[in-house]
Amino acid sequence: MIPFMIIVTGTISIAEQDRASFLEGWEVMRAATLREDGCRAYDVWQSRSNENDFRLYEEWDSMEHLQAHFDSEHMATWQAVSADFSAERDISIIETASVQSL
Repeated sequence: MIPFMIIVTGTISIAEQDRASFLEGWEVMRAATLREDGCRAYDVWQSRSNENDFRLYEEWDSMEHLQAHFDSEHMATWQAVSADFSAERDISIIETASVQSL
């Protein structure tokens, strides 16, 4: 059984004209985030049915680690870069009590 963790998941729909910039910026953000303390997973997957839709998935050891991520320099840079993207976001934070492997 895996102990407590934080999951961040949801969808991001990017306007077609912003997709290439989103993907380029995402790779920089992903590389920096995966080096953060407490980050277990951090990725997006592109929809097979709509190339402008993405599924976000993150795993964190604690809310403190996630907050440090929100406060990081690379997050501030990403927020500035992505501010001009035309996007719809539906993202949630899930706090787990435990995770059991199947």
